Amino acid sequence: MKKSSRLTAKVLFPFFCITGCATQRPIPQIVSEWGPVDPRPQAVITKKHRSDHSIRTELLAALAADPGLDVFDYRLKVQKKEVTIEGTTSSESERDRALEIAQNIDGAKAVHDHVKIRESHQNDLDEITQNEPLTDAQLRRDIIDRLIKNSGFAHTQPRVKVKDGRAILLGTVPYLRSKVLAEEIATKTPGVTSVTNQLRVDPSIERPDHLLKKDIVGALSTDPYLDLEEVKISVRNGVVYLSGKTASLDEKQNLITGISEILGVRAIQSNQLAPTSARG
Repeated sequence: MKKSSRLTAKVLFPFFCITGCATQRPIPQIVSEWGPVDPRPQAVITKKHRSDHSIRTELLAALAADPGLDVFDYRLKVQKKEVTIEGTTSSESERDRALEIAQNIDGAKAVHDHVKIRESHQNDLDEITQNEPLTDAQLRRDIIDRLIKNSGFAHTQPRVKVKDGRAILLGTVPYLRSKVLAEEIATKTPGVTSVTNQLRVDPSIERPDHLLKKDIVGALSTDPYLDLEEVKISVRNGVVYLSGKTASLDEKQNLITGISEILGVRAIQSNQLAPTSARG
C-alpha cells in the first residue's frame, strides 16, 4: 500500500507542476492609505510638455480656490510658459500671495508682477460718511464720477440733481438697461438716501462704433477667465465681428456672452472665431 502511494505521488507531481507552472501569476496590487494603486507605469505630464493654456487654467483655479483672494482682481497672460499677472488688489499681502501661488504652478518658468495696490479712497469715503453727512454737491459729484467710470455711459451721461440726500436722474439714454444701471449706481453711492429715476429711453441714440469697441475690450479685459491674446474684435454699425482663436469652445461661448451684455451691441458674428479644442 505504501508503494502504491509513492507511485501515485510520483505520477501526479509532474502533472501538478506542469499545470501549476503554466498558470500566469497575477500582477501584485499595491495598496496605499488612499486605496489601490495600479503598478503599471503611468504617463506623466512634465514641465516641458505643459501648454500655456494649461498653466493659465491651473493658476486661475488656484487663485479662485484661495479664500483670501478675489480672482477677478487679476488678469493673467501666459506666453512661452512665462506668467504675467496684471490687475489691482487691496493690499500688498494679497499681491504677494497671488505671486506666490503663480510661482508654485508646475511648468511656469517665470512670473512677472504688474499688480497695483488699490487706493483706499472708498474706505476714506465710508469713514467720512460715518463721521458727518456729505453735502448734496459732494453726493452729486460722487454719482457723476461713478457713472463716468462705467463704460455704459461713455457716450450718453445722465444729468444728476441731489437735494437733501435724494438723487434725481434726468436726461435720455439709448437702452432700458442703461436706465436700470444708472439707478443702481446712484443707489449704491454712500450717502444717497433715495433715487428718483426720470431717465427717458430713446433707441435712436446710438453709440459710435469706436466707443463701443473700447467698451467691449475694456469690459472683457477685466474677466480673468477670458484670454484675448488671439482674438480680433471689430465693430460696424453696432454689430460685433469676432475672428481668431480661443483656447476652447467654453471660452468662445463665455466671450460671446460677455459681449452680449455690453450696452449698444446689436448683434455678434463669431463664425470666424475658432476654438482650438472642443472642451475647456
